[in-house]
Amino acid sequence: MVVQAPYPYPYNQQYGRGVAVYMPYGDGHQHGNSVAPNPNAGLANPAMPNSQVEKVDKVLARKIQSREAAVRQRERQNREYNELYQRNLELTKRASQLQEQNEILRKELSNKLGAIPAPDFGTGE
Repeated sequence: MVVQAPYPYPYNQQYGRGVAVYMPYGDGHQHGNSVAPNPNAGLANPAMPNSQVEKVDKVLARKIQSREAAVRQRERQNREYNELYQRNLELTKRASQLQEQNEILRKELSNKLGAIPAPDFGTGE
């Protein structure tokens, strides 16, 4: 019988605390399996031939290289995004300044020449 406990470390009355009970659903119930499979089974096998160890080393090296390349690419993309974001902020600020300047000049000109209708920039107004 297993007393319900937080998922990773249940209390197993048959074996005592510390024995991992396989509860893959995370709901405190075993669902049929009594003991977790050993995640370290087959690793660090002294009987493994050197050629097989070298193959595993090559595969792991490739995985590490691909992950490092993915990290570098993500960092580069983040840098580019941040640069574009800053540039966009600068351009937006400059555009609002030019728009305010344009409105001021339009008011001054309309005061000098009389009423000039504002141009319709395709807004349909």
